[in-house]
Amino acid sequence: MGSEMSPRPFHVLFFPMMAHGHLIPMTEVAKLFALRQGVHVSIATTPLNATRIQSTIDRAAYITIHLLQFPCSEAGLPDGCESLDLAVSHGMTMAFTKALALLHHPFEQLVECHRPDCLVSYMFFPWTVEVAAKFGIPRLAFHGTGFFAVCAGNSIERYSPHESVATDTEPFLVPKVPHPIEMTRSQLPDFLKTRTPLTEMMERFQESINQSYGVVMNSFYELEPDYVKHYREEVIGSNRAWHIGPVSLCNKDEKDMAERGNKAAIDPNQCLDWLGSRDPATVVYVSFGSLSHRGRAQLMEIALALEASGRPFIWPECQICGKIGHTAIRCWYRWDFSYQAQDDLPQALTATSLTDLQDPNIYADTVAQLMDGGDEADERRRRVRELGEMAKKAVEKGGSSYMDLDRLIEELRMYSRQTK
Repeated sequence: MGSEMSPRPFHVLFFPMMAHGHLIPMTEVAKLFALRQGVHVSIATTPLNATRIQSTIDRAAYITIHLLQFPCSEAGLPDGCESLDLAVSHGMTMAFTKALALLHHPFEQLVECHRPDCLVSYMFFPWTVEVAAKFGIPRLAFHGTGFFAVCAGNSIERYSPHESVATDTEPFLVPKVPHPIEMTRSQLPDFLKTRTPLTEMMERFQESINQSYGVVMNSFYELEPDYVKHYREEVIGSNRAWHIGPVSLCNKDEKDMAERGNKAAIDPNQCLDWLGSRDPATVVYVSFGSLSHRGRAQLMEIALALEASGRPFIWPECQICGKIGHTAIRCWYRWDFSYQAQDDLPQALTATSLTDLQDPNIYADTVAQLMDGGDEADERRRRVRELGEMAKKAVEKGGSSYMDLDRLIEELRMYSRQTK
């Protein structure tokens, strides 16, 4: 008698955006799927980005990488500019956006060749909805942020509360969200205040999400239960939104955590040795992400505030500010797309006009509120520890995120059986 053929594994294809802040969490989502029994996972990306995730994938469950050649020359980019962090001017950023659109046809060919059962892609690839529809497979959109931010943004886009105020500093309430959220027009991105090409692009992203099978969120239920409910009921109008995070907790190996992003510009052991010499919970961590570009004046406000606070701090991607003292600080500031080093703050001040600075004591007072102890600070730290424990339990077997991922995979399998 011939042996029965084993069932074909359920194949999920991931297509992450080519930027660290998007590539890393989507790779971690792929790892979570790959750890489920009977699920085969593959990732479509470019050669450069493949090298950035290969080592962590090799230590995870088996994941296949499919390479797509990034259309640099066709889009007017230099060879090798395959990640958004390498697009170091506005013109290059626009060319990078064009290159993303040019991936439509080669990605469609890849899907036709491998015929996955499901496609998970980032919101910056709205045309993947069309590809998924062509081959009769569900497309899931991935949100790297949580429900609260998406709900607030959706409310502002739908109801335009900022148009009811007279000035950029007059507060308004974000309408029809579970809690009273107060904002000012100055806190909104430009594309929400004035119609620009980016406005149209964001609308296309949202349209593609509405046309998708559902949405995967890098969040956990216990963090924002009211906004999970609000998103499902008011934003997308269905239960097809799954919270499966924090996805970074899939990394159990220290090397996986250490290799999640770019290699540090200096020896990380230097930071660790310095941190080891400090008492617990006494160092301020400052980070705005690897793609955030701030003006010289704002950077100097923050630097002066940290100096005025008298607290030790670490400040990455501006590279690092190791230790602080009245004249012994070494800062790297990123402006004009180059790195410039200054040995101390008096010298660094020559890089900008003091008249452009706000009162740094405002920032210093905020640091003090966080770091000084007292009932308010102690309560904040207690809450952070509590949420940290909740996050760990959420991704463990039986936790809210673990169970939501199980429900998602089972629903996708049922969909696949019904359509084939």
